[in-house]
Amino acid sequence: MKNIKKSGLFSLALLLVPLFMQDCHSNRQAPVSAAVTGSEGVMENRDVSLYLLYVPGGEDEASRYAHKKRFESSHIPQAVAAFFPAQFVYSPGKWVWSFQADISYQITNELDLQANLRKYEVRASGSGLETGAGRRYRITFRLADLNSASIIRQPGLYALEQATLRAAAETGYARLESISYNPARKMFRAEVIVITG
Repeated sequence: MKNIKKSGLFSLALLLVPLFMQDCHSNRQAPVSAAVTGSEGVMENRDVSLYLLYVPGGEDEASRYAHKKRFESSHIPQAVAAFFPAQFVYSPGKWVWSFQADISYQITNELDLQANLRKYEVRASGSGLETGAGRRYRITFRLADLNSASIIRQPGLYALEQATLRAAAETGYARLESISYNPARKMFRAEVIVITG
């Protein structure tokens, strides 16, 4: 394992991401009863932990480093955006996500875990876009669930998808409140807010 401190400020462009549903083994718990109300246009600063399944590449140290930087620049912005309200439209077997454009973040720490899994500590800033009452869902899923059907899924977005399924929502907003990983059990636990209507 290695523990590397990093810094840098990035801007996130608007992402429209069509994604296809996979078989899941998430824990379909009932939502927490407390409602959550969004506040439109309010900037939020959040210190969050996020996880990425890394796909190795490169044959020598220089090419491996270049591959890692390309991978991070491609996947970290979306992983950060999952912690801020993202609009979704769901039809059977497919999600379309619209993530916020007004997000910045700074990586403060990075840690290699197991099976090409990496944890990043991030300080992020973004605006709240959702309005209305929402519900908080607790989702658990296995590391192995992210590798089904030879498609690698990233933990944060997978948690959003499973929460919207649990909410039986076709449209609305979702945001990741927290996510953690238990290496001994190879299990993720996430809290997601889903706002519909």
